[in-house]
Amino acid sequence: MDTIVKGPKRFGMTGYERYLLYRFAAKTGLRAREIRTLIVGSFDLYKLSVTVKAGYSKHRREDVLPLRSDTAILLGEYFKGKTPNVKAFGGACKQLTKRTSDMIKTDFESLLLCSVSTDAKPSVPVSKLSISEELF
Repeated sequence: MDTIVKGPKRFGMTGYERYLLYRFAAKTGLRAREIRTLIVGSFDLYKLSVTVKAGYSKHRREDVLPLRSDTAILLGEYFKGKTPNVKAFGGACKQLTKRTSDMIKTDFESLLLCSVSTDAKPSVPVSKLSISEELF
């Protein structure tokens, strides 16, 4: 986790912004297209929910999904001072793009490099699953 949080700015996002994005995506199961459409006003941090508008939902209806309280706290701190109509994720970029997969790949490769010593083979196989468990 520290590898991403303290990592360099990539694709217009700081390491911490990318960490929040990955954590949110993993906890909600939302797709990249759904996440790209979210604005700060999509989140109700008191009711611990996020709303995806019908036009962007995979179900083609408005979806209200629960948020874990620990994730809501982190998002609340991140959204502090932002107006409700501002995009929720994307950093300095206009929005997340189709290159988001490149960003994820780069961060996972960084995690793999930090997880595996160059001097010895790991005693437990390192996989994307074990890395994602470490993230969250």
